[in-house]
Amino acid sequence: MGIKQIIICCISFLFLLCTETAAAEIAQGTEIQITVNESSQSSPAIYSDRIVWQDERNGNWDIYMYDLFNSTEVQITTNESAQWDPAIYRDIIAWEDRRGDDGNVCMYNLSSSTESQVTTDESYQGYPAIYEERMTWLDGRESIYMYNLSTLTEIRLLTNERGGLCDIYGDRIVWEEWDNGSSDIYMYDLSTSTKTPIVTDESNQRWPAIYEDKVVWEDWRNGNPDIYMYDISTSTETRITTDESDQQRPDIYGDRIVWDDFRNRNYDIYMYNLSTSREIQVTTDESNQENPAIYDNRIVFTDYRKGNPDIYVFAFVTLGNDPVEGIKELKKYVFSLNLYSSVENIFDAKIKNAICYLERGDEDNALRELESFIQCSYFMQEKGRVEDKEAEYIVGEAQRIISLIRNS
Repeated sequence: MGIKQIIICCISFLFLLCTETAAAEIAQGTEIQITVNESSQSSPAIYSDRIVWQDERNGNWDIYMYDLFNSTEVQITTNESAQWDPAIYRDIIAWEDRRGDDGNVCMYNLSSSTESQVTTDESYQGYPAIYEERMTWLDGRESIYMYNLSTLTEIRLLTNERGGLCDIYGDRIVWEEWDNGSSDIYMYDLSTSTKTPIVTDESNQRWPAIYEDKVVWEDWRNGNPDIYMYDISTSTETRITTDESDQQRPDIYGDRIVWDDFRNRNYDIYMYNLSTSREIQVTTDESNQENPAIYDNRIVFTDYRKGNPDIYVFAFVTLGNDPVEGIKELKKYVFSLNLYSSVENIFDAKIKNAICYLERGDEDNALRELESFIQCSYFMQEKGRVEDKEAEYIVGEAQRIISLIRNS
């Protein structure tokens, strides 16, 4: 081989090495398909075990809900007009409703099984967001409004604001505000009645989301949409994504930020962990996965792998170095898989016994229960009661916990 060929090979090797190093880590967990109807299902939202979305199976858009705990699907709205873009918090589901001339916000109370209309103005109201007893929305009256679920009253917070998409957490409302042809992100603090700019760059900043002291959004200042974050407690702005392709529509829960990402020439779901400063690729299918929403260890999104948009959920776990806490987290993950009740009962008994033995200091019997748990997993996989990917993951985590116990 000549010198020229050797140089070319070295350069190629270094390029591949750099490419592999730059690639994002792949998330460990399980994808679950929530909807199987051949019509369109999109725009999911999640709170705890409940997932809501807009669904076109009846010839118009309706709101549906899936309960992960009970493995049950429920149709929430039945009106023949369109109901879009749901939000959920505890027992309240809200959405944009088109049964009038323009959009209004309506809601459904799961506890009382009652539907009610929140807004009645003739202008447009849509894209609701809920936190505890407060609801806000995009409003065509060029003002920022809030609805108090306890007193059933609408409050105008600011006037002459060309507000766009919004979100709420605690006493803080964030929204995109359009002025002079571009959008910025602003915040209103209900406790102090003050409006504060979060970002006012000349380019567009859109799609804000807030959790505790952190605000995230889609930012176009670099010529393509990137994800940025602002920490209210430290008054610092951080660029989260640097890839030259499109990253857009972020959501945040705890230390985790999720978005849809076009770097692989299709839209995938990515996540950034603020605690570990790690970027993780959540979905790897070659079709498009879009519109993520996150709650705890679950990410819901719209998925096009079957040709029509469906709702999927990705469940992941992060187990620490405490075996008892690790087993408890493993139990949460197992119960998120919607297994047969008989299978869940067997796994539950093994997990409970292992925890009980560990708390008593009986590591030998705890190890026997975990090893039995692994054998049950293999058996259920062989019988088709547990998917191969799910079985591989829970066995791997059980083996990791066994290693923690033996090395403790």
